[in-house]
Amino acid sequence: MMIRWLVLLCLVVSFPLAGSETDVAILVRGPVKSMGFPLLYPNAIEIWSGYYRYLESKVIVSFTRENILIPNEWESTVCGEIKGFSPDDLSFFYKDNDWYLLFQFSAPPLDPPPAGVLSVGLPYCSFINKFIIRFKYFIRDADPKDPPLLP
Repeated sequence: MMIRWLVLLCLVVSFPLAGSETDVAILVRGPVKSMGFPLLYPNAIEIWSGYYRYLESKVIVSFTRENILIPNEWESTVCGEIKGFSPDDLSFFYKDNDWYLLFQFSAPPLDPPPAGVLSVGLPYCSFINKFIIRFKYFIRDADPKDPPLLP
């Protein structure tokens, strides 16, 4: 079992999250366990967070397996090929069958989108799409009691 985790860790470290050298995300810290899912009213939801550097932004990715009721204020949106919700202009919430992810970006992209378009658009959708694809691969065989492997 330990060898399998080491092989997965090597794969995570050896492949950048995004395609080109200027479009690389770096996991700075994590996974870190805490209580309270961000952007929701005070709650006691157990989460695991990863802290990344991506382009000009710091990114916090929060993960939980606990059920989350999506607030009515969160707008349904599409980010690249991924359907989700936008709690605010710099966040994207993704719901899978058994788990949830929240992406929070610290700064809008250097090239702001046109008026009326969410700041979480390109280039951040590139990060979100690639992250979710890789995360699904790592989480598929993971024991729910273990911390998630973050790409």
